[in-house]
Amino acid sequence: MNIGLFLCRAECIGFKSVDVDALAQQFSDLASVKIFDNLETAEAVSAMLAEVQERSLEAVVLGACSPHYFQNTLCADRVIERLEQSGINPNRIAFANLKEQCALVHKDDPAGALRKAALMVEKALARVRLARPVRTVPVAPHRAVLVIGGTVAGIVGANWASRLGYRVYVLTKETDLESIRQRLGDMQPVLADFQMSPLSEFIFDADVEDVAGWCGDYTVTISHNGQQRELIVGGILVAVDDDHEWTAQLALKLHVNLDDRGNIQSRNSTTMATQATEEGILSVPPTEGPDRIRFQVEGACTAVTVLDSLLSQNEIRHVLRMTEVDASLCGACGTCVKTCAFHACTIDQTRRISVIDERRCKACGNCVTACPTGARDLITYPQDYLTEAIDIYAKFSANGSPRVLCLLCNGCGYSAADTAGREGRSYPSSVLPLRVACGGRVDTQHVLEAFWKGFDGVLVTVCREGHCHNIVGNVDMGRRVNLFRVVLASRNLDAERLRILEVAPHEGQKFAHEATRFVNDLADLANSGPQGA
Repeated sequence: MNIGLFLCRAECIGFKSVDVDALAQQFSDLASVKIFDNLETAEAVSAMLAEVQERSLEAVVLGACSPHYFQNTLCADRVIERLEQSGINPNRIAFANLKEQCALVHKDDPAGALRKAALMVEKALARVRLARPVRTVPVAPHRAVLVIGGTVAGIVGANWASRLGYRVYVLTKETDLESIRQRLGDMQPVLADFQMSPLSEFIFDADVEDVAGWCGDYTVTISHNGQQRELIVGGILVAVDDDHEWTAQLALKLHVNLDDRGNIQSRNSTTMATQATEEGILSVPPTEGPDRIRFQVEGACTAVTVLDSLLSQNEIRHVLRMTEVDASLCGACGTCVKTCAFHACTIDQTRRISVIDERRCKACGNCVTACPTGARDLITYPQDYLTEAIDIYAKFSANGSPRVLCLLCNGCGYSAADTAGREGRSYPSSVLPLRVACGGRVDTQHVLEAFWKGFDGVLVTVCREGHCHNIVGNVDMGRRVNLFRVVLASRNLDAERLRILEVAPHEGQKFAHEATRFVNDLADLANSGPQGA
């Protein structure tokens, strides 16, 4: 396979602690190895695209910022989109997070940082080599929007969307229009304008029961007057102000994260404040103070403008990052049906096999871990990749420091580790990060594999209670902890060598502190007497 490795040496992001030229030399046998001062410039992107074409590259590894940076920074995702448009399958673009999880956290240990960086690149190369191509499906966006909340922001957003030609449903817990009118103040003309639009509809005394689909094509099941009703919309705007209880309930249905204040987490609080972690779902954060109304109006207009930029396209292409089923192994036992919090699994009774609803599957991997026959696997984080990644990290020379495999859930743990880097929170270079889809994807095999390969400890991050992006991933992980410890004891391994850490995306200090404390505790444990391995 022809693989391109594109590295960034920009000093402005902390690469003084990683010798990028020495790193590139270690992988000079690849089809293409290029170093750029900054991967995000137009010149760098053009050069990468030219390399893809000239070298007939089939896969690309970006050794630079976190993948979350590319996902959650305004227009940075266009770099990835252009690589895909050049012919690289989305599942064959991988990241070596050399900035947030290496260079910035190991400034005082350049030798350790370089050794770690080399293994992070090797792991990313293994990822694209083992990756199976994923399919994309085109969706013609529905020109309809669901606005949740009869607040100032909700009414302004709804009216703006209707004036842009969208069918707009306003769902509210209020029982009548008068209840909404009383809170609007000077926004009364906006309400009147929206009421007079033939594209407007209020749904009072209602709530969201279920959401399936993706940007451009959501099926939203609502409860209303004791009955259920389905709405087909292209996008959803949440504007419930400071109703944190309702926000928490909606987050679970919409599959979006909450921030530390209990509001829907934005992709970037500075440049993408109204965009949730799920594309096609927007929110207007609550505000306080004398300029509250102005900020609500501005937020609503911004959110609808973003929605319009998405839904006015002829088509939206969605990557099918979902689980796979091996028909030769599936016993149609139904364990996956019981496990899936998104109702994505059903049993085809005719073929006696589990089938997956691609519009519901979130690729969390809980069903993979739960499957008793091993019939399931994740396209994005396949089992053979996770095993090889552990083998690669096991080669790290820690110079006497305990080595820790850190399994980072994509929702919170990975973001917390990124935050630690951006804040300059240091921890030992012997803490080696491996991103997994969800804490619920971690099973006994991963833990035992790490100890078999000589790791001194395993640190697993999970989301806080009630904050799991995959609803029950942290709960499922919690249920397995006792099993893990029993298995460790049966192999004469001290249970203290496995640690579970609940962490939020913004808790970089906590992550760095707990990772350092775990390394120190493992050192004390080793000094107290021999342990099995």
